[in-house]
Amino acid sequence: MSALSFLQRIRSLPPQETARWLALSVAALLISTCSPALTPLERIQHSGVLRVVTYNSGTTYYEASYGPTGFDYDLASGFAEHLGVGLKIILADSPRDSLTQLARGRADIAAGLTITPERTRRFRFSLPLHDIEPQLVYRLGRRAPRGWDDLDAPVVVGEGSSHAERLARMKSEGTDIEWQATPDMNSEGLLGLVADGEIAYTIADSHLVAINMRYYSQLRVAFDAGPSEQLGWAFSQDPEPVVE
Repeated sequence: MSALSFLQRIRSLPPQETARWLALSVAALLISTCSPALTPLERIQHSGVLRVVTYNSGTTYYEASYGPTGFDYDLASGFAEHLGVGLKIILADSPRDSLTQLARGRADIAAGLTITPERTRRFRFSLPLHDIEPQLVYRLGRRAPRGWDDLDAPVVVGEGSSHAERLARMKSEGTDIEWQATPDMNSEGLLGLVADGEIAYTIADSHLVAINMRYYSQLRVAFDAGPSEQLGWAFSQDPEPVVE
């Protein structure tokens, strides 16, 4: 099955069925090992728990009035059920923190992450689950920028985020962009700061922007900040957890 066929099928399925299709992608990653020790999948089955690290966001995981929910939470629940194990959600402060905890062996999977060249050098990824566009966002009342040359203040993004990677890459390639990376805020928090007028611009993924525009009517999209990207689940390159 091609990646395109996978995406077309997976997007139309409920979480439990989606989890079965996701299993086709992640099974090969979880069973791979170069040593005679237990594979990651065998360790999960032996422990009886699937450990998934993610972050609080309207597109990944959040607490609703009826309990935890979110696309990645629902998908992880269905996948754990498919494997016949329990589910342990580990909440990280940001996508960067998710990858740190995954690298330290504290989780089996990091969910809801943009697949970037920098990240694929350090981690393995499932087949893509979403296509998204990075978007430059500003506040209603400010002059709408048409391109990078129109910006009159720094773009603020999360430290270690896919957006920080992109801006650094663009800067190194000669694009004149003034930007800052903050360690204390993820994309959703930065969208709130833009809505409140505390910062001028940020970059966020299109599906997250769409959700937050329901709550922050002041938010506006100026332009796509780069080509379309994909989201997936990340796995450690080293199947053996790191002992700290």
